Amino acid sequence: MYRGIVALSLLLLTAESIAKDNITINMLANNSSTRNCFHQIVRANKLPTWVVRNAENYPTLDITIRKERYYVMKACNPENCEREQIAIIYSPQRNIISGVYSITDRPEQQSLQWLGISDELADGKALLFAALSGSLIRQREYVSEIDVLPQTTGE
Repeated sequence: MYRGIVALSLLLLTAESIAKDNITINMLANNSSTRNCFHQIVRANKLPTWVVRNAENYPTLDITIRKERYYVMKACNPENCEREQIAIIYSPQRNIISGVYSITDRPEQQSLQWLGISDELADGKALLFAALSGSLIRQREYVSEIDVLPQTTGE
């Protein structure tokens, strides 16, 4: 099921490149145009202070979904990267930030906290989970562009 969700998400987007200006979660937390929105998410979800202050950032992806540009970011707690991670998707056109915060207590036990994304947006959740797990950036290495083809009914 997980692979199907990730594959569907990858079909809905075109991976363009690593963001040239490498927008990071720390930048979103401190930029004058995104700071209020980002801090509202942090406060509302009681996220730890490392998310705002000193997150260890991974490369940011610059992607296009349905002709709209997004930045997908991942970061972790610099004191325990394996245990605490966050993935954020940011739309500069609409100034919308959504994400997922993850705590892994054991390899088989991961808790996810969705940030500003509704349960109806399965594609968005799949995209964020793929960013969190690292599979989104691995797919980018193999796929430069994906065209969405109309589905046939088989009749």
